[in-house]
Amino acid sequence: MALKTVEQYYQTLRAMHPTAYILGERVKSPSEHPLIKRHCAVIAQTYAMAQEPEYKDLLTGESKLIGDKVSRFTKLYESKDDLMTKVKMMRLLSNKTGSCYVRCTGLDMINAGFIVTYDTDKKYGTHYHENFVNYLKYIQKNDIAVHSGVTDVKGDRALSPSKQSDPDMYVHVVDRTEDGIIVRGCKAHQTG
Repeated sequence: MALKTVEQYYQTLRAMHPTAYILGERVKSPSEHPLIKRHCAVIAQTYAMAQEPEYKDLLTGESKLIGDKVSRFTKLYESKDDLMTKVKMMRLLSNKTGSCYVRCTGLDMINAGFIVTYDTDKKYGTHYHENFVNYLKYIQKNDIAVHSGVTDVKGDRALSPSKQSDPDMYVHVVDRTEDGIIVRGCKAHQTG
C-alpha cells in the first residue's frame, strides 16, 4: 500500500533541507519552528488517520493509475461517490484536527491539472497529460502531500500586475541569486 506513516512524513520533512527564512531569520528546520510546526502536525494527522481502521475508508481509495490504495488527497475524482467521500473526509478532519489540514487545495489542483492537461494535449497535440499522469503516479506511490498557492490579493483587479500602483499586490520575483530567487508581495488565502 502506498501510504506513509506519520514518522515517514516527518522523515521526508527533515530530509528536505530547504532554505527558509521566517520573520527575517534563517531557519534550518522549518517543520520544527514554532510558527510552522503545528501546521506540520495537522498534516501529520492526515497520515495517522489514514492508517486507522475506522477512518481508512474515508481517507484512502483505490487508484486506477497505480492499482493500489492511496491517500484520498492524491486520488482522482472518478465518481459522485468520490466527491461525497471527499466532503465526508474533510468534515471528519476539520472536526478531529480543529484546523486547516492544508492538503485539500492540492487535491483540487491534482484533479484540475488532470483535466486541463488532457484538454490541452487534445487541442494542441502536446504531451503534458502524459507528463502529469507520470508525476501523479509518483505522488501516489510516495504519498506526497501536495499543496497549492491559491491567489494574490490583486489590488485593482481591472489592472494587470505590472500596472498596479503598489507592485507588492502580486507576489513577484525581485532578485535571482545562485542560491535561488527572492520574492516579495502579498499572497492571500492559505489558511492553516
